[in-house]
Amino acid sequence: MAAVESSYSMRRFDVDDKVILNSDIFNDGSYPGSPRGYLMVKRGEAGYVRHYSYLHHGRMVYEVHFVDADVVIGCREHELLAENEPWIPNRFSLNERVKTKKPLVIGGKVVAKAG
Repeated sequence: MAAVESSYSMRRFDVDDKVILNSDIFNDGSYPGSPRGYLMVKRGEAGYVRHYSYLHHGRMVYEVHFVDADVVIGCREHELLAENEPWIPNRFSLNERVKTKKPLVIGGKVVAKAG
């Protein structure tokens, strides 16, 4: 009998695993009681996996309880780190626009002008 291929991937986390959020989570309109665009949980916050499930196309979603914010949010795997993975705090979020004081140079080539 041939093996059946599946689009479902192995999960990274189990129930009760401590995880760290690696990007800010904003309300996309699916969380009642707070306005769309509201910052629900800030990156770097720790939480615990309560449940997990697969969405369409085999995407894994984890239900995570963020204790300090006292909120439960569905997170995708790429938004989470295991508690033993390195977390490097930074000042800026993904897709946040910044103005540089100096040009950014990589390999002798200016890739971003100042300002």
